[in-house]
Amino acid sequence: MVPFSVRQRDRMVFIGFQEAFASLANAPQDGSDAPALALAFHRAVVDAGCVMVEHGRAVTGCQRVVLSGGVLMNRLIAEGLVAGLQERGFDVFLPCLIPMNDGGISFGQIYAVGGRPCASQSR
Repeated sequence: MVPFSVRQRDRMVFIGFQEAFASLANAPQDGSDAPALALAFHRAVVDAGCVMVEHGRAVTGCQRVVLSGGVLMNRLIAEGLVAGLQERGFDVFLPCLIPMNDGGISFGQIYAVGGRPCASQSR
């Protein structure tokens, strides 16, 4: 297990991976444990994501979560988050028609301005 810290301030939760990086740095350097360490780190990222979403539910009462972002291009993290959050009773949604990485951000920016092109400015 790769450790991480959780700290709360006001209505925010902060995840720290300093302990995780220290434990990985202290692992044997011969590469024999590399696959197990990589999987443990991915699981820690998933667990930390679940902690953040659970905190959001505690603050808002919301059971629905939409996951997006480049980190979800990683199959282990995406599948782990979906499974972990569903086990915790969340309704989980992933993009299916637009990319979940920067392409999705671009789509959201276009949506936010109503699909209108920017007005040209004369200088």
